[in-house]
Amino acid sequence: MIALNSGTVVLLIGGLIQYAAAALQSNSKGSPQDLSGMSNSNVCTGPGRTSACEVQLDVPSQCVSNGQSTCPVVFYLHGAGGKIAGFKNGSDVHTHGFIGVYPQGENGWNTGPKDTNNCDYSDYNCVTDPDEADFIASIISEVRALGADGSIYVIGNSNGAALAHRLAVNAGTQLPVKGIVTVVTQLLASPDRSGPGTLNYNNPNALGGAGPNVSVLNVMGTGDGLIPYDGGSSSVFGGNDNFKLMSALDSMAIWASHNGCSPTASSEGVSTDTSSGGDGSGVYYKWENCSGGTIVEHYAINGAGHGAGGTEVNGVAINYDISADFIKRCESSESTPTVSPKPTRPPVPPTLQPTKAPSPPTVGCVDDPDWVGKNNAAHNCNFVGKMPDSRCEWENSEGVIAFEACRLSCENCEDTQAPTASPIQVPPSDCPLGESKFLVELLADEKSKKQNLYLIQRQKGAEETGSKWKKIVKKKKFTNSALNTFDICLESSNCYRFRIKDKAKNGLCCKNGEGGYAIQYEGKELKHAKFDEDFGKRWQNKKFGNCSK
Repeated sequence: MIALNSGTVVLLIGGLIQYAAAALQSNSKGSPQDLSGMSNSNVCTGPGRTSACEVQLDVPSQCVSNGQSTCPVVFYLHGAGGKIAGFKNGSDVHTHGFIGVYPQGENGWNTGPKDTNNCDYSDYNCVTDPDEADFIASIISEVRALGADGSIYVIGNSNGAALAHRLAVNAGTQLPVKGIVTVVTQLLASPDRSGPGTLNYNNPNALGGAGPNVSVLNVMGTGDGLIPYDGGSSSVFGGNDNFKLMSALDSMAIWASHNGCSPTASSEGVSTDTSSGGDGSGVYYKWENCSGGTIVEHYAINGAGHGAGGTEVNGVAINYDISADFIKRCESSESTPTVSPKPTRPPVPPTLQPTKAPSPPTVGCVDDPDWVGKNNAAHNCNFVGKMPDSRCEWENSEGVIAFEACRLSCENCEDTQAPTASPIQVPPSDCPLGESKFLVELLADEKSKKQNLYLIQRQKGAEETGSKWKKIVKKKKFTNSALNTFDICLESSNCYRFRIKDKAKNGLCCKNGEGGYAIQYEGKELKHAKFDEDFGKRWQNKKFGNCSK
């Protein structure tokens, strides 16, 4: 018998009183419950949580019997600057028989250096910055108390995938994670720990291999310039050289070793679509003979960028059909995929290839047929789509804006193709002698079409009259939530200026979703300040070229 001290008894009694009358209840599709708003909920009171905190609980009717459930409980984690609004219709948990949990992060997830943090990443005792593992652990505790007893899974994209890796690394009693799906992010090679709390280790080796086995499905684009397939540094770390990524395959090898799998993966070629800029091919890797029936798999989408999660593999969408199949196989401990990749060509190793700008995503991008404006029942998504620039800001009686509900009409498809969190670095092509390549890669946010433009200007010579700068290129009306690329050969002897504008003064990240831009000259990235709401100005300028004169 375990001896309980008085404090433990008080805590146990308090927990019993808190949930004595609570029981798991189902909800209809598209109408998740507000877990954070339930009586006695404490999920949004932890370190670093603000009024932006919200947790939605999506419970299909087939998952509840007498207030209890054994259905898988699946956390869906958005990327940096992302929102949870799309998960209620996009996750499709009511089709797959999962309980969905949609937590809203604080301007993304605290898995690395953030401008909004108060403490250094090595200050593990910090109590003012978001402790993400504590946040997720508190949510698990509350859904368990409601009666959701199924296995815990996490699906994360980009910054959300970084958190999914961390939760799996620190799995145990507080974080009983059985499997993760990580899209366009791999494990960190360094540092070993970062951020507040004790559940803050960044890879299994940092814990000496401790912890339970966790199944892992990972998807990466080999042409991703934000989170490079081959690992190393990334602009998401804000220039902090202490943060380095493993290569995608090294990351998977670490997970395979942790799970006791065979050290060498089998591989086969697969066909893909090109919605994320890939070349139509990919490689599927699988590590066999893993302990406890765990599954370790990886898809390399050849040439795809940071939106690789929006890809279809052999006609099956990664978000969220392949992800759902992975969870179902984990539940049944099958070792053979039920959505098995069918070879379409001889296996080839993934190679970094120049990436084309993706076409606007359409697969799975639909309007909510039930949404209507609050002032007129005739103002449905079709009506909104006739004048999207003004009508996509309209709300319904519940405060849901058309931009979120009418995704097709408002050109807002970030839930079906994960938005590229940063532009892709493409090796420069040759220019004529005496000229140098200048490359612009702009990941538009949700308002870029109306708010952003950029200029490339040449500094005038002493003999030229008028203003100091002459316009060479002007680009605007970018496709929202998509990668927009442009390159030009410029005379190497001249001085140039790149000017980018956001008329709302909130940049490309993060008020209107995840965005950013990168510029290169002569194959080298030109550093610039982060272009977000903290920059606080309409224009950002960067001089380059021969500007010594």
